[in-house]
Amino acid sequence: DFPAALRDAVAADGCSVRYSVSARLFGSVTSYDRYVQSGLKDLAGVPDKPTAWLSGPDMLTALLNSESKGCCAKEVSTMGLCLCRVLEAVGIDNEEKHISYMMPVPPYQYVYTTFFADLADGSGGGGGAGGG
Repeated sequence: DFPAALRDAVAADGCSVRYSVSARLFGSVTSYDRYVQSGLKDLAGVPDKPTAWLSGPDMLTALLNSESKGCCAKEVSTMGLCLCRVLEAVGIDNEEKHISYMMPVPPYQYVYTTFFADLADGSGGGGGAGGG
């Protein structure tokens, strides 16, 4: 359960616990306006607001295990600070250049979602980008 592991990593006093992540696990962040009901449609994805990026298993592993990039670092003590690490890692935020493509909080809230995916080349013969 990645969300539980991420919460545990944030609550930990460092990165001594090592987590493993399935090669089929991917994640993404989306925002929604919590004050309007129509904002909930953003959670399912809408044509005018596509998913801009997708984290693969290597990034998810780093979020759980890396002192420099992850959420287990001692200076990451809240899920909000963890989100900042996620957004920095994927290029949505750049603290050094003072650039952020985040929607303002509030009214927006952010949800990090994970899902399993089978990547295939569409040929039905396995192979491809991680098929099998």
